[in-house]
Amino acid sequence: MHSQASDLIDRLGAQQRTGLIFIDEHGHRRDYAFGEVSKYALRYAAVLRAFGVREGDRAYVCCSTTGKCVFTLLALDRIGAEAILDESESADATVIIANRKFRPGIDANRDRFSADARYLLIGEECEGWARLDTLANVAPAQVQLPGEESEYLRAARETAHARLGAVPTDTVWRATQIEDGEWFDSAILQPWLCGAAAVAHNGAFDARERLDLVRELDVTILLQRADDYHAQLALPQPERFKMPRLRRCLVLGEGCDDVLQAQWEQRFGVPLHSLRSGFTTSER
Repeated sequence: MHSQASDLIDRLGAQQRTGLIFIDEHGHRRDYAFGEVSKYALRYAAVLRAFGVREGDRAYVCCSTTGKCVFTLLALDRIGAEAILDESESADATVIIANRKFRPGIDANRDRFSADARYLLIGEECEGWARLDTLANVAPAQVQLPGEESEYLRAARETAHARLGAVPTDTVWRATQIEDGEWFDSAILQPWLCGAAAVAHNGAFDARERLDLVRELDVTILLQRADDYHAQLALPQPERFKMPRLRRCLVLGEGCDDVLQAQWEQRFGVPLHSLRSGFTTSER
């Protein structure tokens, strides 16, 4: 039985507005409407089932931050399989899903996994691997109509609104790496629970590039570490970084002190808060 993620995308799938913005390591952009995300997630689920993935299976997903990775995680949720992003928890996985960047490392350490583990590859043909995304392009994608909203999903929606203060017209970028086991829930599902678009970036941190992308992508809510904010404050020519739609910035983890808050708001004109501090009603 699928849970929060699939219930959510079933509801958002009828909306043909942008739900996911993906930027690769070369700066190339790809936008997906909620309807596209829903369609691909259903197709990936059909292919995974055809490969024998079942409810309760543990699937190690070792991929770059891409739209295809998001579709895979949604598909696993729909089936009821557990997606593992943290390598330290992957030893008992019976399904291995990777892209070409991580395939050599998986192949070199196959003895870590069960002898009957299934290996699915995103992005290229390779002996010993089935190509997941090619098959997903031809798999049927029947429309999935949402049922009655569960208490669990309603509670998750209220929590997301309380944490982010986001609305459907927002674009939210939580600058977190996929290796963080909570990446999918925090960077993708939390914005979607508010009906907002989520940004997924596959590049390394560069202070100037990130501010440029915030402007180009019309990001309205930005979440990043205190060190990232400090690096951006140190950039010269503050007048260059005009971000007219950015309206809220949140600090992940420790380091949100009064000095950082004051400097950031003075330079960029946007309030800065600790994620844990929440917001007042007037701020929303």
